[in-house]
Amino acid sequence: MSFGFPFLRSVCLSNRLSDRLPNRQSVYLFFYLPIYSFIFFYYAAICALCLQYCSNVANVSKSTSGLVKMRQDVYDILSGTDLHTLLMFQSAFYHIGTTKEYIHHFTSDPVLRRDLHLRSAVEVATVATSAATTSGEGNGEVSAKKAPQCYPFADQCLMACLFEQFDSCRISPRVVMEYCHVGRNVMIGENSIICRADCADNLSIPANSFLHTVDVKTPAGQHGYVTFALGIHDSTKAKAKEDQLHALKYAGKTLNDLSGLLSLPADVRSLWPAEESNFSLWTIRLFPVFASLSTSLSYGVAMLSSVATNSPVNVESFQSDILESPHNYGMADILKNKDTEPLLRWRKDLRARVATSHPLYSA
Repeated sequence: MSFGFPFLRSVCLSNRLSDRLPNRQSVYLFFYLPIYSFIFFYYAAICALCLQYCSNVANVSKSTSGLVKMRQDVYDILSGTDLHTLLMFQSAFYHIGTTKEYIHHFTSDPVLRRDLHLRSAVEVATVATSAATTSGEGNGEVSAKKAPQCYPFADQCLMACLFEQFDSCRISPRVVMEYCHVGRNVMIGENSIICRADCADNLSIPANSFLHTVDVKTPAGQHGYVTFALGIHDSTKAKAKEDQLHALKYAGKTLNDLSGLLSLPADVRSLWPAEESNFSLWTIRLFPVFASLSTSLSYGVAMLSSVATNSPVNVESFQSDILESPHNYGMADILKNKDTEPLLRWRKDLRARVATSHPLYSA
């Protein structure tokens, strides 16, 4: 799956290139150079291919009217320009373009883990919160009931995560978790990425899961949550022709195999917008909008568990928390309707709670 997390410590542009551009354009090219380096530098010797790329939008999730012109302008500026390479001994580039690379670098790559000061063992305090605090009410105070204990993290990476009772949970190897609130007795299968999650007690997440909950605004102006739940090996770029939609794969199985498991409509074409011509996992509308953060995640887990165990999702048990919406959301819809301010507030609050319960976190 394409993920797109380029880590670039330093980039050096030739003075000759910078002199040819207005200041604003110089800054623009500086930050976008990693994206276009493959195109305009590697293809520089084969101008026909580079020009052909400028108008090739087949691999673009949503092509805007100015995309081709912008590519052409960048090509025209760079064409014929002498560029020089400066070797910087303290520089490094980590290409994290897929979920597989993301998991590898953050859980298994000793160089990146060392450079980011990721610890192989962490101090974790067993914390207890009141029932009111757990449900989002009360004064939000967290009190440590036991002295911090040391837990090994040889093959996991946890970033800004708060556990209600860490020693009751099982985090498998090759798991990356970011900004998660985790209840008691939670089990997470190996080779998984969990982002911005509110894990209810006794939740069991299958292996090879990619789960990310996003705040959205519905057309009616309601605030809700959508969790996109994918298999770690799913390709959001893989496309299918309209007469072959049943063969498109989700979590390793075709939509035809999943029709009964996920209660998909008989006409799978209706899972895409009427005007859609890009039939892929990027645009398919599988994920409902929920009023509750934890329920949204639980439904995403239920979808992946259903595929893994070959047992249907009990949609009725989630129905009461689903917000009214003209349709479910796909990843393209999520990006279009995301609501970033509540997300940033939630992250800030979670980090504060982590710092309160774990004094070493802020050290």
